[in-house]
Amino acid sequence: MGDGGPMQKIGVAPGAEWIAVKAIDAQGYGFGRTLLMGMEWMLAPEGIARLAPDIVSNSWGGTCDSSDVFFQEAVQSWRAAGIVPVFSAGNRGPKEGTVGSPGCFPEAIAVGATDEDDKITEWSSRGPAFKDMLKPDFAAPGDKILSSIPPKGYAKFSGTSMAAPAVSGVIALMLQANPNLSFDQIVDILGETALDLGKSGADYEYGRGRVDAYKAVLASKGETGDYQLLAPKGNITEKQPTYEWSVIPEAEKYQLKVIDSAGGQVLAAWYMAADVCKDTKCSVKPAKILESGSYSWQIQSASSQGLGAWSEALAFTIEEASLAAPELVAPQGEIGENPPTFEWGE
Repeated sequence: MGDGGPMQKIGVAPGAEWIAVKAIDAQGYGFGRTLLMGMEWMLAPEGIARLAPDIVSNSWGGTCDSSDVFFQEAVQSWRAAGIVPVFSAGNRGPKEGTVGSPGCFPEAIAVGATDEDDKITEWSSRGPAFKDMLKPDFAAPGDKILSSIPPKGYAKFSGTSMAAPAVSGVIALMLQANPNLSFDQIVDILGETALDLGKSGADYEYGRGRVDAYKAVLASKGETGDYQLLAPKGNITEKQPTYEWSVIPEAEKYQLKVIDSAGGQVLAAWYMAADVCKDTKCSVKPAKILESGSYSWQIQSASSQGLGAWSEALAFTIEEASLAAPELVAPQGEIGENPPTFEWGE
């Protein structure tokens, strides 16, 4: 995490400790021997195995070749030592089958790059790897990313080399939340919480989707971060309804948004969790009076970790209240009174 003052803050995992090994020369070239030596050093920095990192972020790679067993065996050694290997997918897109080695191997996580509009960049390498293996595994922002440059400067760079460290940072946050996560659990959580972009489901551009740090960290702690909207729903007659939803752990405040059937926003307001939530439920009754018609509403949470995603919308319809038919009490049956007295309920 770098902090150069206002508008000069970079990184994903504040407080993370890191080490680096130089395996590439000043011109940006790496050779098999030096890269393998660097990978070996990471297993036991300075010859001390307990100093090995939890994650190794790699912004290098070459052409994927199934005969390239040396790098694959090195990655397998990292996995055996409990190290999570994260690699940039490469910048040879949009051609298919261009994810580089070692990221193309099943033991590694390969990361593609998205732009500020959550679109895969044209140059981000595409899968599949080998026959039909899913690669990249995930995507992350990698276009025009503010980065540090020596000795004390900042500049924007683009490439999957910027996206891979973002995923490494997310994994660091996940391990901070739950140090006992295995590699498979990390991959599963990242996939289950990622934003599905492009074609529905996993694909060869975004992998399983663009990673979502907030949801991944919540899931790492056994919390889904999912909202359960309770009321209003269906048909109601109350024109000033009460909105109820389930508590999101660690949320500090919530934003309520109400949309009418024409797509217009009729209500948007923030509420402090401490003011509107008790036990497992939150409840607010805004002063806004709604007209008869169809609406939908959503909730978004916020915490020190940032904004959560919007919930799925819950629809409701406000109908005009109609008077119930009164209950007739008398006269009934045979009576001797003429004229009779007529009685009914309220």
